[in-house]
Amino acid sequence: MPNLFRLSDSWLRADVPPAIATPLGDVALRATLGEWSTATPPTEALAGPFDSKLLRWQAPWGEAELLLCRPAIDLPGQLAVSDAWAGLWRVALSRAIDACTFEASWSPGYGWTDGGPGGGQGLEAQTWTDGATEVSLGTESGSSILARAQEGRTLPLSWGTPQALGCSTSDCDELVRYTATGLSIALPSAPAGARAELHFAVAWSPARLDDASTWFAVDLTRKQILDGLRGFAL
Repeated sequence: MPNLFRLSDSWLRADVPPAIATPLGDVALRATLGEWSTATPPTEALAGPFDSKLLRWQAPWGEAELLLCRPAIDLPGQLAVSDAWAGLWRVALSRAIDACTFEASWSPGYGWTDGGPGGGQGLEAQTWTDGATEVSLGTESGSSILARAQEGRTLPLSWGTPQALGCSTSDCDELVRYTATGLSIALPSAPAGARAELHFAVAWSPARLDDASTWFAVDLTRKQILDGLRGFAL
């Protein structure tokens, strides 16, 4: 099976974890597909330009890849963040799988003391703070996932209705689930030959009253994520 991300020649083998390091701790990214999960050590791990990373897993059902990089963000007005990262999953199936989940959550030992949800149109997000720094974690909304599935390009066309996605409402907002330490996307079974892309984004800045910089910074498209690599990965 071919590699899912096309890389330039500047990527080298490295020992990298499937996580985003922030000033308040690590946000770990994980995928569970059927009975298999990316808790299994990756088949290959690479480091690339602009501190980017790529992890690959070969599994009995197919292949999963996780790209970690700084996205190209464009914040409105005077908003600014200290840093922002994204994790973009690509999965290709050679056989059908049962229900699958993609999640991003704080690893044990995090330093924040308070936090909570704050989504918006097309975005599901949470923000945490220790009083000095705030970190936001976001992903696209269930309605956005449904819209992509209906196109049948970056998600299986078989997921293209609320009923197929297992939603009880037409907007499928329940697909993205909030926990005290993160976000998860719960998806149904997928057929052999299916491909899927899902992402999470993390941004941080000094804590400022009534400042939504980190929230805006995690409201990303997959194009913005790849644009951050300036052609070194497609």
